[in-house]
Amino acid sequence: MNTTYPHKKGAGKAALAALAMIATSALLFGYFSQSVLAADLGKPQAVPTSYAPAPAGAALPAGYQKADYAVTADPLASEAADAQAIPMEEAAELGAQALWELFGADLGGATVYMSYCSGTETFPRAFWSGDVRFGSSRTPQDPGFSFSLDAVTGERFGAAQSRILSVELDLGLDAALAENPQEYLDLARQLAAEKNLVHGQVEAVSYNCQGYSCNDPDITLNVLGANGEKALVTFSRYDQQLKGVGYDAERRIREPALEKLDQELEKRIEAARAAGGAGGSGLAALEG
Repeated sequence: MNTTYPHKKGAGKAALAALAMIATSALLFGYFSQSVLAADLGKPQAVPTSYAPAPAGAALPAGYQKADYAVTADPLASEAADAQAIPMEEAAELGAQALWELFGADLGGATVYMSYCSGTETFPRAFWSGDVRFGSSRTPQDPGFSFSLDAVTGERFGAAQSRILSVELDLGLDAALAENPQEYLDLARQLAAEKNLVHGQVEAVSYNCQGYSCNDPDITLNVLGANGEKALVTFSRYDQQLKGVGYDAERRIREPALEKLDQELEKRIEAARAAGGAGGSGLAALEG
């Protein structure tokens, strides 16, 4: 997913925005293998984590029936799940339920490629991710679905769909829409209420950014719950179809990690400045 973010002041913030784009895209708008995560986010890290007990016997989404899909370990993945992680097949089924609930996705005949990650510098929590494909082709441009969830508790982090449109559209920033996104704010509020995305009443909805995946331009909105939970909702700017949801569970892990990285970048910039001319091009690179 390519994303146009609001301008952020400050050298550290500029670098942080780039890291946030990588982390969010990898988790929500997938078709990212473990090898890609390792390359973009740094080597996987085992992160000490305290987990709340996983909810037992969670109810199935209304009307859901398990489809006849295949589950396989992603051949591009490099990590094996540890003893704490829920089984791959169970994680795939939880992902299938999320995709059906959000998109009405029928995975009959699909293959779910599962990969496990023990955590990264920008997302220090073990997670399962699923890449859902139909047919034998598997390239970044192929339509399909993706999801990510906590590897131990099964809590949802994000889910998305990708498609190829039969029309050619302008994928750039729609300035008028950025100034007046009310139609999409209303859509996000309605969806959040229907799908209980923030586990309770919706307090506010606001504009986040615009972007695109494949040739499908999109817009992302922030949803704030009365209980403090936050979600990201992405719609196509072509036909208002839902493209992705990022849950509060993902944000609670990502934001502190990115803030820590931002602080470290600021310290490095200050150290380079203190070193004077010796910082040279290194300081320029840090400041972007």
